[in-house]
Amino acid sequence: MLCSISKINTPIPFSRKKVDIQLDGRSLIITGGNGCGKTSFITAIYNYLKKGIDDPRNNDVQYLMGQINHIQNQIKNIGRDGGHYNYYQDELSKHKNRIEEINNFNIETNSIDNKDIRSLLRFHSATRQSAISSPIQTPKHSILVEENKHFANDKDGSQFFESYLLSLKKNQSYAIAFDKNVNEANRINNWFEKIQSDLRSLFEDENLVLDFDTKDEKFYLHQDGKDKYTFQTLSAGYSSILSIYTDLIMRVEMWGVSPDNIQGIIFIDEIDAHLHVSLQKQILRFFIKSFPKVQFIVTTHSPFVVTSVTDSVIYDLTANEQIIDVSSYSYGVVMEEIFGVLPDSHALTDKLIHIEKLSQNITIDNICELENIISSLATEKEHMSDDTQAFLDTAQLKLIKTKKNISK
Repeated sequence: MLCSISKINTPIPFSRKKVDIQLDGRSLIITGGNGCGKTSFITAIYNYLKKGIDDPRNNDVQYLMGQINHIQNQIKNIGRDGGHYNYYQDELSKHKNRIEEINNFNIETNSIDNKDIRSLLRFHSATRQSAISSPIQTPKHSILVEENKHFANDKDGSQFFESYLLSLKKNQSYAIAFDKNVNEANRINNWFEKIQSDLRSLFEDENLVLDFDTKDEKFYLHQDGKDKYTFQTLSAGYSSILSIYTDLIMRVEMWGVSPDNIQGIIFIDEIDAHLHVSLQKQILRFFIKSFPKVQFIVTTHSPFVVTSVTDSVIYDLTANEQIIDVSSYSYGVVMEEIFGVLPDSHALTDKLIHIEKLSQNITIDNICELENIISSLATEKEHMSDDTQAFLDTAQLKLIKTKKNISK
């Protein structure tokens, strides 16, 4: 069973660069400018690992060489006019490419030698949306579990999340009404409370309620000041989050493990996609805390994601270097030093340039204008970078001195 990655020494696709990242099972945050290859990089790693899980022989060079020799003989025997010529050519190319990958990719992994335990390996694209379907009828819990207890890594578990909720709610009512099994009813109730607690964290609303409507046998989300809504009518941001969360929860339930014990690797491209800033600050931390033995490999443009966790590795693909823990750094510093973007907005930058221009030659004609601009920025000063604050302090001091001289 594949548990985690300990080291990555691979080329960055479509470039001449090569990375060397020491993970030792820790989660990985990939940053870098647009076009540096973040998506291609994590996709290549995922595909490399997936081929080895789908068929362990794909990691055996001797086996692959034997297949190549066999296919070449088949092609030689049937010739170009043979009915399976194109098929053999594709297979030949596939095996040769795999050997090239093995030679170029040095990915060290940690595994448990237990074939009864599933290897969790999932890839969530930047365009992910939850596929939670609304059940047409109440499913039988035992059948739902039996049908999905071995569901594959490439199947989206979020599809039957609400069906699972509905089946559990039915079991809870049976436990109370027919079996008089208080312990089982309480166990299910505690499970629903845990899901509701997680949803409150993800939606940043301690008053959110996951409510079951007995009349139409459907689940609704209730938030103060909003109309109730369903899992099928989520905004893009929350849909993006729940596509990951519900998929993980279903694997926990169907595979018979706890959130604390499920192990494996999850790739998330643009984990910050569609998320409000406040949620960017906590989303990765939430997943790492909720599923502590899962290794998350994510890409991001967000300084809020980069500074949200302490025990993760950060790698800048543009600079091709590993970055130290920046959880204690200000967002402005991270924006400027890691992402190469000035933290001040264009509007603020324009005002600062104008202040600098006026400060160079303060006169009776422009002193009021300068004072008004500096005053207009006073309320936002504490949110600005240290350099910007120092610049405004200097301009303010120069303004005060000039006003004193003019009044004499």
